[in-house]
Amino acid sequence: MPSRVAAAIALILAGVLSSTCNKGPTDPSDNVVETFTGTVTPGVGNFGQHPFDSSNNGELFVTLVSLTPPLPQSKFASLWLGENSGGTCVWNGIRNDRAVTGSVISTSIGKGAACVGLFDHGDFTVDEAYEIRVSHP
Repeated sequence: MPSRVAAAIALILAGVLSSTCNKGPTDPSDNVVETFTGTVTPGVGNFGQHPFDSSNNGELFVTLVSLTPPLPQSKFASLWLGENSGGTCVWNGIRNDRAVTGSVISTSIGKGAACVGLFDHGDFTVDEAYEIRVSHP
């Protein structure tokens, strides 16, 4: 009988411990969605940046929801993903230099501090208001 009690206690402890452990990547359907807005003035190198924190490993989706006013055809924005290092964005991730409304960056991401930014690489002629949606674990 004592061995059954010990086995039951061991099963309960194993269940409690496994429920507190990282079970692997977050399913994208459980992602947090954050929306960032801002304005970028014309000029090469001008940008808007937004930090966010990923709480687990998983899939990241960055969508350029809108640019206002819309860019003329064959003109683009640069949508970048980077690492947030002590409050400073380090632009060492994926980037799309031909971003238009609806452009998406999709990649895996680890737990930690990251950031997203929208840059003018010379195609903006007026201030561009933007909305970026980030879906992350």
